[in-house]
Amino acid sequence: MGLIINNIDQLQWYLIRISRRAIHHDFSELILALAGAVVMFKDPDTQLEIQTYREVSSDVLFLIISGATYVVVYDYQQEAVEVKQDSIHGRIVANFTGDTPVSKIFQIFQDLKRNNTCNGDKLKT
Repeated sequence: MGLIINNIDQLQWYLIRISRRAIHHDFSELILALAGAVVMFKDPDTQLEIQTYREVSSDVLFLIISGATYVVVYDYQQEAVEVKQDSIHGRIVANFTGDTPVSKIFQIFQDLKRNNTCNGDKLKT
């Protein structure tokens, strides 16, 4: 089991940690936009969970949108943040780079909330 985010202070800790790790990738603004989208579009009364490895938190965040599990994870090879369905090995439904406009992030998460599966297609950013 991972680390459950139970309050704003824990979320703040996680976001600061991720921002520090991503500073050389120019992702700080992307992280801020994604954090807002995660909080805004996650299902009410569901938890955010950070995957841990050997009791250390990772860059993998699990959330539930419209009853479906999504995973937000950084792909170091692609230098992009991916949103995957069901698990870290699931189908990629969206990816974001430091150049992705906030409006596109909002649209993609809104589509996830509305459609759950994004009509089976990977959303372009």
